[in-house]
Amino acid sequence: MKQLITDLKKVVSNNEKGHLPLNNRVKLAKEINNPELINKIYLECVKLIYVKYNIEDHTISNLIEQAEGFLYSGQSHNFESIYNQYKNYAEGISDQPYAGVAATMLALCSSIAYDAEGILNIEDYEGEDDDVYDWEMWNPDFFASNSFSEESPIKRREFWVWFLNITNKLCDSPNILPSPKIKVERISSPLIKKTKNHNTDSINSILKKVVALILEDAKDKNWEKIEIEGQNQRAGLGMKGIYVDENGSSHKLDLTYYLYDGDQCSVELMQKIKDEIYEQSKEEGTWFSYNLLISSEVDFQIKYNYDQASIYKDKEPDLEDFVEEFEEYPRLKKFTPLWWQELIEKNSIGYLDSREIEI
Repeated sequence: MKQLITDLKKVVSNNEKGHLPLNNRVKLAKEINNPELINKIYLECVKLIYVKYNIEDHTISNLIEQAEGFLYSGQSHNFESIYNQYKNYAEGISDQPYAGVAATMLALCSSIAYDAEGILNIEDYEGEDDDVYDWEMWNPDFFASNSFSEESPIKRREFWVWFLNITNKLCDSPNILPSPKIKVERISSPLIKKTKNHNTDSINSILKKVVALILEDAKDKNWEKIEIEGQNQRAGLGMKGIYVDENGSSHKLDLTYYLYDGDQCSVELMQKIKDEIYEQSKEEGTWFSYNLLISSEVDFQIKYNYDQASIYKDKEPDLEDFVEEFEEYPRLKKFTPLWWQELIEKNSIGYLDSREIEI
């Protein structure tokens, strides 16, 4: 391996563009022959340019942390799902070098999801270089080299020498993280104080109808408590439920009434509540998800989520859904959490104009 890396450094030195051609990297990858180790190298490529350009992005830093946890600590993450979830987010970034960092991160998610087959098992490969492939086929190392070099052969050469050095380091010590962890700014914001009244007669009347529909689905169950998670976003309406039996065991509650129409549709009833709450004070916005608890005495409590980037406990939200959500329910900037401001400004969406609010 060390001799191969020495030989590849000579290739980089002699290449007029400072490039390490794909056929040489394929040879290196096949010599390594370990998808996990290859993806650890790719992770370092992401971190290098993230730090180089002083990017501060909640989403990318969070993904870096998940990749590190997956590759070094055995944490369970579904990177195929993560790739699909963040594809639109990453591809929607146009400003450089931010766009290059996001594209490299997305390519890493794909490489982890598919065990580095983009370098280990290129279909019908006959020695072509990266530029003959569609950009969606590029590997993280090539994305990173483009971002790092900014079209300078000197910087490109510097990148590939670094790449070979980090490869050598990881081959010697594959279980030791070779660079410091990225500081992760969590994708949440402190709760913003609201003046909303959630206990109007109208809202309580609608909520009782929602609870009645849920209990109709649970009538044949021996339950002590029911927990409902729901979302009402422009991108989609949904509900998920569990019930806890007298022994404390949790079971999925199959809900049906969210699929009905009108006042027999639980999510349409929740939409009426959402709209009423928005009209109370448009400047503060409205909720997009909620958690509803029903006790065996048929008492219920509901918590609305206005500000946290979460929907369901077992699923990361699709951040692109919040772009449409804000277009439908704009609010003033001071009532918009930081993670959402980031999306709004990236997509050039306007905040609610206080002059448009009816007095």
